[in-house]
Amino acid sequence: MPPAKLSKHIEAMLEQVVAVAGEREFTKEMAETYWGGSKAGKVKDLNQTQLLQYALTMTWLERDQVAEQYDALVEEIKKQTAPRPNRAERRKASKSGLILP
Repeated sequence: MPPAKLSKHIEAMLEQVVAVAGEREFTKEMAETYWGGSKAGKVKDLNQTQLLQYALTMTWLERDQVAEQYDALVEEIKKQTAPRPNRAERRKASKSGLILP
C-alpha cells in the first residue's frame, strides 16, 4: 500500500520532526506501542506512516507537560501583577502594627 498523499505543510512538519529528533533513538517496546513495529531504531529511519504515528504520540505525551508549564507561568504572572497596597495603605498598616512591603 503506497503512503498517503500529504499536504506540503504536513510534509514540512514531518521534515522538521526528522531535523529536530532524527537522531533520537526508540526502543523495541516503543516501536511496538507506537506503530506496531518490531525493532529499535532512530526516528530518521521511520517511514511516513510510522513518522506520523511517532509525531502524534509524542504530541499526546507532551501535552500535559506543556499545560503544566503554562499554568505555572500564568500563576507567576498573577503573583507579579497582583495589586500592591499604595503608600497611604502601607503607612496606615504600619501604624497598626502590620508591616507591608
